[in-house]
Amino acid sequence: MIRQHAIPRGIGAAALTLAAVAPTVARAQRATVSRFPAPAMREVLPATAPWLRSQPERERATRGRIALQLLGGIAGAGLLGIGAFQYWDDPEGSARRVKGDAGYTPNANTAYAAASWVGGTAATYLIGRSDGSRGSFGATALGVGIATVPLALGRHEPYLPWLGLAAGAPLQAVGGTLGYQLTRRVGGAR
Repeated sequence: MIRQHAIPRGIGAAALTLAAVAPTVARAQRATVSRFPAPAMREVLPATAPWLRSQPERERATRGRIALQLLGGIAGAGLLGIGAFQYWDDPEGSARRVKGDAGYTPNANTAYAAASWVGGTAATYLIGRSDGSRGSFGATALGVGIATVPLALGRHEPYLPWLGLAAGAPLQAVGGTLGYQLTRRVGGAR
């Protein structure tokens, strides 16, 4: 007849034996020299995980450089957006609409949104590249594009260019700078 406590005591005895022997086995394994070379860190990490790469390759940009990138992104988005709005706005045209007391042209508002995306992306990316680093153009464009979506959806808003200058352009610059800085690499490595 098997007692109820026989199995747990057997497991406990095996656990105690392993606990007593394991440190000596581990010490012997650490003392032996491997015949295989240790893999380099670059070979172990996948190429698609840039945030896991070695630290010298991921030097951080200075605060001044980031501030310049933000100001340049705001200026690029605002100036190119207003320029496109002025070009496409037709105050006397048949496409002119009125909402409240303000008149607007929907196509001019769409041109503002598209041009501010192009201007914010180009300025943020080019200012980021000016220190010799490399960042992803796609990530920069995506960061600016996320902040551009509300502008594009507001094509029937008469004050869109002014709202874009006050809130849209700064958010586009922040998104583009984040996109660039999170994928930034120093030197020729990509």
